[in-house]
Amino acid sequence: MFKNYLKTIFRRAIRDRLNTSINLFGLSVAIASCLIIFLFVDNELNYDGFHKDADKIYRITTHETTENGTVRNYANSFMPYAPLLESKFSSIAKTARLLPQSVSVSDDKKLNVFQEPRFFYADPTFLEVFSFPLVQGNRTTALEAPDNILITQSVAKKYFGEEEALGKVLHVEQDYAFKVAGILADIPEQSSVKVDFIVPMAAAEEIWGPWIADPNRTWYYPPVYSFAKLNTQVAVEEATQYVKSVEKQFLPNHVADKRSHSLQNVTDVHFSSLENELQPSIDKNVLYLFIAVGIVILLVAAFNFVNLFLTKIVLHLKTLGIRKVLGADNGSIGKHLLLESLAFLFVSLVLAFVWGVLFLPGFNSLMKTQLSLFSVFNNGVILYLCGLLLLISVLVSFTPLWVISKYRLMAFLKGRGTSLFKGKKSSYIQSSLLVFQFVVAITLIISTVIMQSQMHYIRDKNLGIQQDQVLVVPVRDAAIQNRFNALKNQILRLNGVKEVSAISNFPWEKGFYDFETTVNNKGQVTKANANTLLVDESIINTLDMTLVKGRGFSREYGTDSTMAYVMNEAAALKFGIEDLENVKLAMKGVSSSATKEGGLIGIVKNFHLQSLHEKIQPLILTVAPESYFLDNIVIQLSGANLSSTIREVEAQLKAYAPGRPFEFFFLDEAFEQLYEREALIGALFQYFSIIAIVIACLGLLGITAFTATQRLNEIGIRKVLGSSVTGIVGLLTSGFIKLVLIAVGIATPIGWWMMTKWLEGFAYKTTIGWWVFVLAGSSALVIAFITVGWQSFKAATTNPVEVLRNE
Repeated sequence: MFKNYLKTIFRRAIRDRLNTSINLFGLSVAIASCLIIFLFVDNELNYDGFHKDADKIYRITTHETTENGTVRNYANSFMPYAPLLESKFSSIAKTARLLPQSVSVSDDKKLNVFQEPRFFYADPTFLEVFSFPLVQGNRTTALEAPDNILITQSVAKKYFGEEEALGKVLHVEQDYAFKVAGILADIPEQSSVKVDFIVPMAAAEEIWGPWIADPNRTWYYPPVYSFAKLNTQVAVEEATQYVKSVEKQFLPNHVADKRSHSLQNVTDVHFSSLENELQPSIDKNVLYLFIAVGIVILLVAAFNFVNLFLTKIVLHLKTLGIRKVLGADNGSIGKHLLLESLAFLFVSLVLAFVWGVLFLPGFNSLMKTQLSLFSVFNNGVILYLCGLLLLISVLVSFTPLWVISKYRLMAFLKGRGTSLFKGKKSSYIQSSLLVFQFVVAITLIISTVIMQSQMHYIRDKNLGIQQDQVLVVPVRDAAIQNRFNALKNQILRLNGVKEVSAISNFPWEKGFYDFETTVNNKGQVTKANANTLLVDESIINTLDMTLVKGRGFSREYGTDSTMAYVMNEAAALKFGIEDLENVKLAMKGVSSSATKEGGLIGIVKNFHLQSLHEKIQPLILTVAPESYFLDNIVIQLSGANLSSTIREVEAQLKAYAPGRPFEFFFLDEAFEQLYEREALIGALFQYFSIIAIVIACLGLLGITAFTATQRLNEIGIRKVLGSSVTGIVGLLTSGFIKLVLIAVGIATPIGWWMMTKWLEGFAYKTTIGWWVFVLAGSSALVIAFITVGWQSFKAATTNPVEVLRNE
């Protein structure tokens, strides 16, 4: 019996090739999309969950209140805080601090030299707090000696090849030798803490200087990433309250007045968006949105499956009637229907894995992930999906069975017309399903267009500075910083170089400096921790900043290097400055010798050095009083023969620091990376929109073909009575076009609301124009008309003699 059922199902599938192809293609592509989305979401949601007792590991974050009441939230804390908290909070078993630095590393023979950005100083408790596997070495003593170093397996292969790395020597910053005391397994992709090298925190005293171990000098610099492991499970709210009580009693007054701290579970770090995050993060709401998109795409395909499965049953009502005459009961028919739907779903699932194998490498490349399709068997994704598909199969099978059981035998033998349901119920059901499918497709089109519009807005927006052809060379060597003026003059003489300057830092790396500043505006005194950039005199010309008032820095004025300030319009507005006369500034901490006092010589037009998610902040520029502040050389190129110019710049730097690897990036590319996640999400929405539209149109194609087939007699009679092909096509398409128009009306407010919420994350954003909804609606209408029109035209051009010969 089972074998006969399968034969019957196979014959029907071959006979009704269009219906079969639509069902299998649409459902398999939807399942593949769901699989990939669920794998991605599962991968993101499981970040840092591999650590033992992850629920007890917390990151210490910092909240700093500025003079104007603004609270800035940082992912880092500072050197003295974690030891203080551990000594006062009995629930803390261990704390571990991580201090990142980009350093040059070479092997013992100094043949292989690389700049390594994932180099960390860490407390000896690092391996007690975190569960990173140590494949070689002693986990207890690996970070005890100050000249020990831990490296990952990939790093060991990079520097030592197939040789044994344990016990070998690596040189850091050329002058400091470390012995490899342990080999870590490569850090998992799902880790918010990604390290390649770890040396004991005690080594920082030798490389940075002994001041770094002085708790009285490190409350503001350098920033470190502090983690605490609790010895019992404590509610984060309770722990945070205890942290606040410790701060009130033991923090120095000058710190406690403006700073507080809180605890953040390590499994939440990947979804955090604090300043100075170690790794790019993602908003959980984006993941929930992807889950919704995946489920909706699967529902669209499932509705297609239901629609086309029901239409197929209508075509075989007489067959069902004959089977009932021959003694088949409802149970037998139900088993047949269930087996048929399960067979389709099984084949669709197999095809989905084929699509997944084809699509997943491209998805991994786009999203920079390492997802494997076979991991669905390990994390339960396949179980959820199979459960959902089984539910669909049962509903698809028993819905028509329930309807069939209510009709008498003669109704089946007569074919009962074109519907399983009484009156217009069948039409309503099919229409509702089609409307839902197009609502999803149009909403995704609207979302995609607005996301792309925002990305174009970001790329085209005038940031107030020169972005194109601006080369930035990070400076990691004191030999370059101390002789920057000589190097600058040499680079200026190179062909293809227009301007050269230097800047302390770019805020997307480690924020702005914020020195305590007093502004005296004609007797009105304001104190503030002002965002500050320390620069070379020619930075305004190099980045093409626009002067609103006054002038820029110049070496022609001998006092500009020691007594001059420039600020942006936002800072001038904050301090109430309308002209430059009698405006004096005093900045503490910027100079190692004394407070830097001087006058305001210019105001520049607001410019962006952060992403457009952030509003432009008040900013002060002053010439760097110490060479060690010059962390980036900024070079404006002419655009001719860039590769040759870059090689010549590299040669100039190598002359000053021959053992230092050459690094560079272009400013416009750095800005683009600030929106990498948004661009990827927009691209994914674009692909999912195409999938949803294709599936919806396939369903529309199947229903149109079925409708046209059912109305062939009517079409033949109309043609005999003189109806034109155009009139018949219009008759068949008008009902479907009305459904698409209804879908446009429903999708428009949904898409507008979703994208309005999404754009709230940007301080500077595009406007949602009416044209977006017209474009989305028109696209859907055109696609639907082509889909329906093609089938309608085929039906309308059928020879009426062929249709009516048996009537």
